[in-house]
Amino acid sequence: MAEGVVNLDEKFDRGFDELNKKIDQNHQDVLAAIKFSYAELDRRLTALEVEMEGLKRRMEILERRSVS
Repeated sequence: MAEGVVNLDEKFDRGFDELNKKIDQNHQDVLAAIKFSYAELDRRLTALEVEMEGLKRRMEILERRSVS
């Protein structure tokens, strides 16, 4: 009976180890996806900031013209 308990314990340990490996892999996959998403979001935000600065400059020029 003790041998059966030991075998069952080893089987559970293997199962838990396999499950932990899958969880770790999924965690790494999620982190990689998040990193990619943040990089893409940063790129888009930077493009919007550049466009906004250009629009601000154009608006200032137009305002100066209308005041003159």
